[in-house]
Amino acid sequence: MPRYDTTTARYREVLALELFTQGVSWTEISEQLGYQDRSGAWKAAQRALNKRAALAVDHYRREAFNDLSMVQDAAWGRAMRGDMKAGMVVVRTVEQKCRLLRV
Repeated sequence: MPRYDTTTARYREVLALELFTQGVSWTEISEQLGYQDRSGAWKAAQRALNKRAALAVDHYRREAFNDLSMVQDAAWGRAMRGDMKAGMVVVRTVEQKCRLLRV
C-alpha cells in the first residue's frame, strides 16, 4: 500500500465521506481511493466526520463567547456604578464564559 503525506491523507478522508454521502458503497470507495478494504474507507470517513464535528463545536463556542462578551460589556458600566442587577449579569456571564472554556 502506498504511503501518503498528511495533506493527501486528509483529502482522501474528506473524499471518502463525500462519496459516501453521494451513495457510493464502502467497497467502491476503498477501490477508488486505494484503501485496503471497506473498513479503511469507513475509518477514513469517520475521521473526516469527527474533524468536522470538532470544528463545528469550536465555532459554536467562539460565537457563544463573543455573544456573552457583548452582554458583559453592555452591563459592565452600570455594574461599576453600583447597579446590583447589572453586577449579577456580569457575574453570570463570566460564569458562563468559564463553562464554555471549561475552566
